[in-house]
Amino acid sequence: MNKKGKSWPLFVVAILIVVFSLTAIFGVSYQYGDTKNIYIKGASDIRFGIDIRGGVDVTFMKNRYRGPSGRPGHYGLRELC
Repeated sequence: MNKKGKSWPLFVVAILIVVFSLTAIFGVSYQYGDTKNIYIKGASDIRFGIDIRGGVDVTFMKNRYRGPSGRPGHYGLRELC
């Protein structure tokens, strides 16, 4: 009885992993004259930082629960166990 399986699926999966990794690193684009068309952005096209063009909305609310000491957010050892 032959217990060995076919080895081609392993190679296909390994090739797909390599192709997708290279695509993620370098991206997919071509340049025709002065026009550069980018289909998939690569690692060099990543913008760092946060995008806050639309503004930031922060809402502060009062802590309603007071711990046993009477201070907001203060919990004793018994309440944690």
